[in-house]
Amino acid sequence: MERTISLLSFLVLVYSAQYGEDSVTVKLYDAYVTNSMVQWKEYLDSNANKEPTEKLWYQIMSYYYGYIAYCLGVLKDPSEARIYLERAEVLLKQGEQKHYKQSTVFAYHSALIGYRIALHPLSALIIGQKGMYYAERARNADSLDPFAYVQLGNVFYYTPMLFGGSKEKALQFFYRAIQLYEHHKIVKYNWMYLNTLALTGKYAMELGRHEDAWKVLTKALQVEPRYMWVKDELLPQCEDKRKEKE
Repeated sequence: MERTISLLSFLVLVYSAQYGEDSVTVKLYDAYVTNSMVQWKEYLDSNANKEPTEKLWYQIMSYYYGYIAYCLGVLKDPSEARIYLERAEVLLKQGEQKHYKQSTVFAYHSALIGYRIALHPLSALIIGQKGMYYAERARNADSLDPFAYVQLGNVFYYTPMLFGGSKEKALQFFYRAIQLYEHHKIVKYNWMYLNTLALTGKYAMELGRHEDAWKVLTKALQVEPRYMWVKDELLPQCEDKRKEKE
């Protein structure tokens, strides 16, 4: 019983470090939902070459994770992505050496391997399986960590079917991540939770599950009505596809 209470206390500490309501978290959350990502870049630059406290480590790693994805997916700027990926890899190594929460460290290992593959697609032949390995280790380290399931979803989504990938499985992992974010009550000012809702809706659309997509996308806007990616892009796409089926 005491061990269970201790574990729960540790989880609360980690989650509050990543998703607490301090002024920086709120500011960067607002920047995310309004697509003002230059503020993320400024924040990361201001913390470059520093050795952060444990709490700050969790925060900075989450913003590296999000900003690299933005560089690759929105800016289409591999040079920018490479700069921040290299910084993130250094920071991840620090967290690993200090024995920070295993599931989080393993999940970031999986994520950064995915970014490395995005920058160098042929490297998938060498390091592709490591992404799956670390995602599974993240879940095994903590089966209640939503971020572990996000990374499992990413791995299954981007891995070709020939090598074991499955968009159906990816979607299941994303739904599980949503459940866990809500179970832990870590949804307020949590950009990762919003991003998971958006990706779940996007992937459901790709699989032709337009009603499921509409439900999760409208849920995202109920949580955050300003969320521009969903409001201006994903939900209108989904509503068009629903009309096509009528």
